Order: sequence, then structure tokens, then C-alpha cells
Amino acid sequence: SAAAAERTRAAGEAEARATEAASRASEEAEEAKNARVKAVKTANMAIRKQRELTQQVTALQEQLQAANAATSSAAGPLKDAQHAKASLEAELASARAAVASAEAAAAEAAKERDASTQKAAESERALRAAQRMAKG
Repeated sequence: SAAAAERTRAAGEAEARATEAASRASEEAEEAKNARVKAVKTANMAIRKQRELTQQVTALQEQLQAANAATSSAAGPLKDAQHAKASLEAELASARAAVASAEAAAAEAAKERDASTQKAAESERALRAAQRMAKG
């Protein structure tokens, strides 16, 4: 009968749309997973860079303390020690600025990682929903 044929045709079209939606959801889920992986790598790199710079700051602070000690105990080579101290202070300020920049980059990368993790989870849920619809 015509009504049964129409229902069969409509069901076939609905199944095709559901399959297409599942395919799109699968692609989006894969893209979201890839974006998350990249964001995690970027965040980890930024954190490593921040740690390296923090260690440099610590080393420079120790050198500055040694320069301060040398400055206070040395009468003759005072000018050399003061020059070294000023140079180390400038290096320390620069290193601290680099740490602040690295911390900001790490925070931004962590935000992106978190957002991509959420997007990947949402895409995965959408994929499962589309697959359930496609199965009927």
C-alpha cells in the first residue's frame, strides 16, 4: 500500500539523516580529541619552561647573595663587586619577567586544555547520542 511505502521511505530518510549526523559527530569528537591532545602538550611545555626559568631565578638569587656578601666584605675590589651585583640584579629582573610570562602562558595553555577536554567530552556524548539515534 502507498501509506506503507511512504512510511518505509520516510524511515529510510530518517535513518540516512541519523547516520550522517553520527558521522559528523564522530568527526567532531575526533577533532576535539586532537585539539585536547595538542592543548595538553602545549600546557606541559609551558609548565616545563616555567620550572626551568624558576630554577634560573633561584640560581641568580644565590649568585646575587654571594655578590652581596662579596660587596660587604671586600674593600678593595668593591667597584667590581658592585658592577657584578648590578649586572646580576638586571639578569634577575629579566629572568623574573620571563617566569611571569611563562606562568601566564602556562595558565592560558591550561585554560585551552580544559576547554578542549570539555569539548571532547561533549563531542563524545553527541556522537553516542547520534549513534543511538542511527541504530533506532
